[in-house]
Amino acid sequence: MSRWASIASFRLYLLLFFLASCGYVLAQSTTTSPYSLTILSYNIHGGVGSDGSRNLARQAEVIRMQKPDIVLLQEVEVGTKQSGETDQAAELARLLEMQVHFAKASDTDGGEKGNAILANTPLDNTRTLPLSNNGSASVAQVSLGNNADSPRLTIASLQLSTRIGAQSTQAQTLTKALSGDQIAICMGDFNADPNFPVMAYLKDHWKIAAKQGSPLTTPAEAPEHETSYFIYKPQEAFILRSHRVVPDNIASTHRPLLTVIQFDPKKLKSTASDKS
Repeated sequence: MSRWASIASFRLYLLLFFLASCGYVLAQSTTTSPYSLTILSYNIHGGVGSDGSRNLARQAEVIRMQKPDIVLLQEVEVGTKQSGETDQAAELARLLEMQVHFAKASDTDGGEKGNAILANTPLDNTRTLPLSNNGSASVAQVSLGNNADSPRLTIASLQLSTRIGAQSTQAQTLTKALSGDQIAICMGDFNADPNFPVMAYLKDHWKIAAKQGSPLTTPAEAPEHETSYFIYKPQEAFILRSHRVVPDNIASTHRPLLTVIQFDPKKLKSTASDKS
């Protein structure tokens, strides 16, 4: 074999070794490395901003600027007269080029009002979880990885009742319905200040994320109340990287809530083994 042929063979060997190493690292990263998600929750108030203008494109731009992987929406209208019979869930999904699942909470103004989930990854096992007092949660699952055996995260978007007594009943229904889901997050407009009874109940069953900076979300132009929250379980499987209110004061009557969370499958496995 000539000198140049030997050099070429050696270079080919190095290339194949490098590619094999990359494949191994990639395979490892999809099964054992932490998986990050950016999640935004937004009460869009039927597309109406604090200035009284109904403008879904403006709200879509607020969402787009935060570059979320998953968007949880509340007060979404589908086919109502006041919205011009627009399917707001589908329209926002089109504007943002995301998957969508809408869950009706109530009939209103000739159409429906409810909650929706948008995602830039496939949504599986989508369903509407009925809650009492004209409430519901939009529920779906996403895969936390690229493998068939990757863990699945259950996601719920919801708006609780404005009635204090009804809130606890709705929270209990939600918690019971998701008790069989190993990892789950819920996010939305709970219509509750931190000292409300429903928050004490949720604290006993979920981890309630603490916000960075001002926690106030409504009214958007000059917030006075903290009503939007991010809750998750099990606490051990997640690392909260960021959780803050987005300071937009005009696109809706509520300010969005943005969360960056990291999921660690190794911690999930150790948590599961501890319980067995």
